[in-house]
Formats: sequence, C-alpha cells, structure tokens
Amino acid sequence: MYSPPLSPFQLQVVERCEEHEKNEYSKPISRRSTRFVVVGQCFIKYDTHIPLYYQYLTQKYVYDKTVGDANAPRVAKVYDYFTQFSPRMGVRMAYLVMEHIDADPTPPSTAPEKVAEALQWLHRLPLPVDAAIGSIGGGVAHHRVFHDDVAPLHFSSIEALQRYINKVCPSSAVINRWQLIVVWYKSFHWLSGGRTEKEIDLSNERLVFTQSNPHEMNFLIDKDGKICLVDFDTVVLLPESFASYTMHINTDPFVQEVAKFLDWPRSPNYRSMSVARSLLVMIADPTLGAPISAYYKILTHILMYDGDRLGQGRPARLQAQENGAGRHDLRRCGPTLCIIYWIPT
Repeated sequence: MYSPPLSPFQLQVVERCEEHEKNEYSKPISRRSTRFVVVGQCFIKYDTHIPLYYQYLTQKYVYDKTVGDANAPRVAKVYDYFTQFSPRMGVRMAYLVMEHIDADPTPPSTAPEKVAEALQWLHRLPLPVDAAIGSIGGGVAHHRVFHDDVAPLHFSSIEALQRYINKVCPSSAVINRWQLIVVWYKSFHWLSGGRTEKEIDLSNERLVFTQSNPHEMNFLIDKDGKICLVDFDTVVLLPESFASYTMHINTDPFVQEVAKFLDWPRSPNYRSMSVARSLLVMIADPTLGAPISAYYKILTHILMYDGDRLGQGRPARLQAQENGAGRHDLRRCGPTLCIIYWIPT
C-alpha cells in the first residue's frame, strides 16, 4: 500500500512511538503500558491501523458535535491521523494525533453527577446518516454481553442483533430442541420447560452512543472543572438496553455511583442479556455460524465425586468422554467451576 511522504512532525511521532514500543516490549506483559506517547503539546495513540481507525472516526464525529455546545463534555480535538508500515513489527501502524488535555489531579470519582451528565449527552447525540451497530465506520461493537467484550460479527440491524442474542439465550424456542445442563459441584440445575428466560425484544429501541466501558480511567476533569471523554475504543452504537445493562451490571463502585444520577431504568431484557452473557463466555464458537449440531454432538459424561468431599464443593474426579466430533467447555466462572453442555434431546 502506498504511503505519502511523512512530514517532519509525523516522522518525529513515528520515531517516538517506536522507541516507546521497544521500551515497553522489554518489560513483562503485566507491566507494559498502553500505546500512547506525548510529543510536544500533542497526545498520540498508536496501534494497528484497523482498530485505531474506528476510534479516530468516532472521536472526530463526537468532537464535532461538541463544538458550540456549552452543555457538551470536553473531547480532545483530532489533529491528524496517518499510517506507516513498520518493518520492525511487520504491520501497518496508525497514529492518532490529538489535543493534549491538561487534566486536573482531582479524580472523576469525586464528580459522579458530572460524569452522568456527560454520558447522558452522549446518549442523546444525533446519529450519523449511515449509522449501524458498532463503531462509526464499520467497526464491530464492544460490550460486556459479548465474548471477550467484542462482538464476533457485524450486525446489519437491530433485528439481526436480537436474533443473535435469542439464539444464544436458552429461551423456550431453543430448549424445545436442546437441553442445557449446568453442572455445579453441589447440585444439578436444569434450565428447561418453565425455567427458561423470555426472548429479548429490541424492536422498539433506538441506537444510541454507548460508553461500553465506563471505567473511571475513561474520564478526566480538566483545569476548568469540565468532564472529558477519553478513549473512544469502546464508544459504540448499540440499542438502549445495552446502555442500561452496562450501568446496572457493573460492580465498580464508581460506575454504581454514576448510575444513580442517570435516568436509565433497568431494561426488561436485563435478565435474558445476563444469561446470554454467561453462556457466550463458555461457548467455543461465539459466532454461532454453524448449527449447534455441527459442533456439539452427543456427549457421554461420567461425573464421579468423592462423597466425603462433595459437601466441600470440590470434585475428586471428573471425566468427560466424547462421541463423534463433540466438545465441551470447562471454564472457571467466579468462585464456582461449572460445565456447559449442549445435548440434543
């Protein structure tokens, strides 16, 4: 791909970012910092081209809407966006050059009402003409409902997203064909018949801008006491239930305090979304691209426990034997280890 010659400042940015990347790469993964540097009066984020490009488009759109709006939160102005192939990393890197906001040392946790106002402003923002689920420009959606917090597919409409969630959630329509067995150490819970969740209904909802990761680090307070929105990686377009779910499911004290100042009631879809989220964590193929029968065949499970230790909630022995091309997922879910099996009935 052809890249136009870089300006002296752009070359300085690339050099500074490569130096930063080299220094960080020498550290243990747990101690590496985010990919950003400060050059002069500019704050630069760098990453591979595709993910950063969607952040750039979203941040630029939101910034343009803040201009002339006294009630808007502050958003860093984008000065430049350019790409350059990196021989050292072997990929095309992108560089997002923006205004460097001089933040006040006061943490955003001291102003939950202002943070709520900023989220509410984002919520009411008019949509672009070609609005679709996900990031502006065509990026996939980020949200806690999805496996690894990232949608595995591009959803063409709200209806498509609704069908996907309902395919995951063990509603009566699914349970008629499949039986979900959740095995805990102390008991067997069967989700079947009358214990199913109702299907998610997004038909009367509109798309809204949602900060899917309302962590305190994604907000700043500037020297004038204004709330600043930062990190547009997780600012995406999603139905209203997803915005509400983000604030109600979060156990972060900061998010819970902010939620008190938002007039976002718990969505009727809340419980079903929680079930879908729990299942997506453990489903091997979150795209659900093939029929379940294509990758979940009949499984024979031999679960053997030591009676003396069963009361302690620990298995002495667990064996799972597969027939055909079946598979099972064994994951740790909070304090309880559980196994999810989809078995044809």
